[in-house]
Amino acid sequence: MEKLSEWRAGEVQLTYKRQDSNKDKVVSSQGATTFLRSIYGDAIEHREMFIVLGLNRANEINSYYVAGVGGVSGTVADPKVIMQYLLLSNSVGCIVSHNHPSGNTRPSSQDRRLTQTLSDACKSLDIALLDHVILTAGSQYSFADHDEI
Repeated sequence: MEKLSEWRAGEVQLTYKRQDSNKDKVVSSQGATTFLRSIYGDAIEHREMFIVLGLNRANEINSYYVAGVGGVSGTVADPKVIMQYLLLSNSVGCIVSHNHPSGNTRPSSQDRRLTQTLSDACKSLDIALLDHVILTAGSQYSFADHDEI
């Protein structure tokens, strides 16, 4: 029989690097949208992506994580992987986002379920889910602005 110490599972490694003190601060859905659009770039109209912004206590963006890249009509965002990223990045708050290449910002029932799942998971870990923003090339939908978070 093998020793327990010989069993190895996948490992996650995160490297912390000191950055300058000019972090982007998020005070509204518009501020988050501006930062997010710089990440999506031209892909916003072609492939659905799911992005997580990790925030510190001052609502400054510590880092971001592209949690999923899909096709033209969907992507996968695994709540366990998202929570792992938030814990490893020492985030105390987060904003999640995905884009709709179709141009329709209306949240689907799956969008609403995922938002609720992430909200529940964040609450259990004392991480504030501040918003879920759906972006298109020309518009946005903020769950927070519609009092849905």
